[in-house]
Amino acid sequence: MEMSRTVPIDNNILLHIAAHRGNAPRVARLLEAGADKDKAIEDGATPLLVAAQNGHKPVVQQLLAAGADKDKAKNDGATPLLMAAQKGHEPVVAALLDAGADKDKAKNDGATPLLIAAQKGHGAVVAALLEAEADKDKAMQNGATPLFMAAKNGHEAVVQQLLEAGADKDKAAQGGTTPLLIAARNGHEGVVARLLEKEAEADKADESGVTPLFIAAQEGHEPVVARLLGAGADTNKAIPPDGATPLIIAAHEGHEPVVARLLKAGADKNKADKNGATPLYIAAQNGHEPVVARLLKERANKDEAKQDGTTPLYIATWNGHEPVVKLLLDARADTDKAIQGGWTPLHIAAHKGYAAVVKRLLEAGAKKDHALQTGATPLYIAAERNHEPVVSLLLQKGANKNQAAETGATPLFMAAQYGNEVVVKRLLEAGADMEKADRKGDTPLCVAAAYGHGAVVARLLEAGADKDHAREDGRTPLFLAAQEGHEPVVARLLKAGADKDKAKQDGWTALHIAAHNGHQPVVARLLEAGANINQALPDGHTALYLTRYVTVIDYLLESGAKRYSQHETSEQKILLDSRKQIIDKIRRLEEKQWQTQVEIAEAQAAVARKRQKEGRIVPRRSQMPSTSRPLRDPTLHVLARRKLSHLRF
Repeated sequence: MEMSRTVPIDNNILLHIAAHRGNAPRVARLLEAGADKDKAIEDGATPLLVAAQNGHKPVVQQLLAAGADKDKAKNDGATPLLMAAQKGHEPVVAALLDAGADKDKAKNDGATPLLIAAQKGHGAVVAALLEAEADKDKAMQNGATPLFMAAKNGHEAVVQQLLEAGADKDKAAQGGTTPLLIAARNGHEGVVARLLEKEAEADKADESGVTPLFIAAQEGHEPVVARLLGAGADTNKAIPPDGATPLIIAAHEGHEPVVARLLKAGADKNKADKNGATPLYIAAQNGHEPVVARLLKERANKDEAKQDGTTPLYIATWNGHEPVVKLLLDARADTDKAIQGGWTPLHIAAHKGYAAVVKRLLEAGAKKDHALQTGATPLYIAAERNHEPVVSLLLQKGANKNQAAETGATPLFMAAQYGNEVVVKRLLEAGADMEKADRKGDTPLCVAAAYGHGAVVARLLEAGADKDHAREDGRTPLFLAAQEGHEPVVARLLKAGADKDKAKQDGWTALHIAAHNGHQPVVARLLEAGANINQALPDGHTALYLTRYVTVIDYLLESGAKRYSQHETSEQKILLDSRKQIIDKIRRLEEKQWQTQVEIAEAQAAVARKRQKEGRIVPRRSQMPSTSRPLRDPTLHVLARRKLSHLRF
């Protein structure tokens, strides 16, 4: 039996393992055995770097004594000193510095041991490196210095060490961000205090114009804001390109303590951005009630408008911020200040359907019947948009229910046009004029019929609307519904007694227009109601000669429409003759098919009787074909089966 053998491990690998574990005796034996003290593994780490990284000072000293390269770096440029500094191993850092390690040798990204120690907040390591005169302002490739990194991460003690060592307090990273600005952004009030004590420039902005005060206000760091204000930071310095100030940005974000602090320091409460938006406007826009209250308490201009004419009340209404609207109204904001076109806050609230806001505005005395340039009132707009609660509020406050727009359309007209049945009901209950027509002569019933709003038509008819009212050109509600093919509406109007044969000024009736437009169900409904199938226009043409739709032609011919050869063109004659021939042929074929089915059924019955006599199983009666049912009208069968309304000749 073959004995298993142990594969020997390279002494260099064993040296790495011993250095990693801090096994000083083992390291000594391996060095004596000839292990390579500078042999690197895959990532470039040497035994010295591994020992330094893990804080094994005795092993570090052994390797240094054996002549190990104290500055040999990993693949990323990290040296033993940098790794010890990163981990905060101050005794190892001291040993390497005593051995002459390069204190400023940086990684590939430019980070030095001092920068790494400052970033991590290792004060003892920072002290050792500064004592060794490490470059306190050497920056990474992105411009960040040790002071910047300590300030960014809030390491106040390290910041103090670097400042006392003379680090440049205003040296900026890429983009112009200074240590003070980064500390202010991150809310490190202690760091900000240390930098300001060393007279860091309080208003130094980055390349985009952002100052420490602006960024602290934006982030809501009130203690930092207080520190900066105490150092004389400019409360009204605006940043490009929109011109926002610290107060504007604090109002935008809803940071009420910051707003209060800035106002107390004398910030201009009415200074607007380039679009004319003030801090109050911005706070109202975003619904920040505490900020709005604070600004109003400090007597900010409640009615100052943007360049587009919108006020704080208008924008709060637009966004539905009812608590903010209340605050502004309590401060006596102008309820009727309008923008271009005449839109007031009440118009906007009606348009959006904000019933609570509408109620607030009406209680504050907003003009309920104020019209836009188009003549539309808040009630008109609410009716059009189907906001019934708003309609009810306006009616309760006495809004003019019949005030029309420039087109002549009333609130009831608009509700009928858009099929807003609940609003129509509410307006009718309030006594709205259902016969008031627009400039074209259309009444609410006309427009509801034209758009096929059956529920609205029913509601108006029940209220007694004139079912035969004709607009200027003579079209009635029945005509308009027939024209658009709204068969349910046509049926409802006919049931209400609408004149089925009432003609326009040019002689066209509902039947004529329904046939012309190919609405066969409407044609059928009109004929069932007794419409005159042969009623002619002044030129003698009847419905039969006004349509080119197959199903309508078939239905009219089968319903007894007369042909008048003197009015037929050659094309019409060919078309009607061919249609009659087709119908007759289909009728004959169906009659023959039906007769065949009867003969088959009789034969099957005879076979069944014969089998019964022979004692065989006879099918149940439900399985037997019926021969007693009456013959159906083959014309009706054809019309029910074929759907050719999409075809035209």
